[in-house]
Amino acid sequence: MRQLVALLFAAVTITASAAAPNARLAGSYRHNQSGWTYVHLAGTPEQIGYQHGFLLAKEIDDNLNVYKLEAPNLYKHDWAFFREAGRTVLWPHVEPEYQAELKGIAEGLKAAGSKADLWDVVALNGDLELTNYYLPWYDAQKKLPNPLMRLRRESAARLSRLALQPRMARSSSPTRTGRATRKANAGQWSSTSSRRLGSIC
Repeated sequence: MRQLVALLFAAVTITASAAAPNARLAGSYRHNQSGWTYVHLAGTPEQIGYQHGFLLAKEIDDNLNVYKLEAPNLYKHDWAFFREAGRTVLWPHVEPEYQAELKGIAEGLKAAGSKADLWDVVALNGDLELTNYYLPWYDAQKKLPNPLMRLRRESAARLSRLALQPRMARSSSPTRTGRATRKANAGQWSSTSSRRLGSIC
């Protein structure tokens, strides 16, 4: 009988805790509209961070997975390198208010079931600083080739090849589509072309 009472008490406690609203999410919400995700965040920097991490955990995890895959290929350093640089290079210079928000994001991610931690969050948020400033400096100190220069050379070569193509082959002028091909006096216009600059990068 005692075991049954203990089991019922545990079930009620678990159900009540699952149904109880998280006070750290007060005033926040998320909704999707026309393919866009909107979040409303409110409170202290730590609360805003927690709400951000909790409400956008799936998107942050997805983004983190992209960075983990890209880092060794694009930058020739694994994700652990960027985590460590975030911890040792960026973190000591982050203002306390922003540190609280970044810690909150990591806590919100954890509460939503993510495995990402604070150093993942810091590295993601410091991507531009780490890849455009710290990484070239670091690679120069270690006498390693700069992967960004290779990427820029490849992009410049693609642009040069594009510039050599005949004008008509790379035109981005409006093209008639839909009924416009059947009726010249009515139709839709599209500015997309298979040879536009955006499609080669």
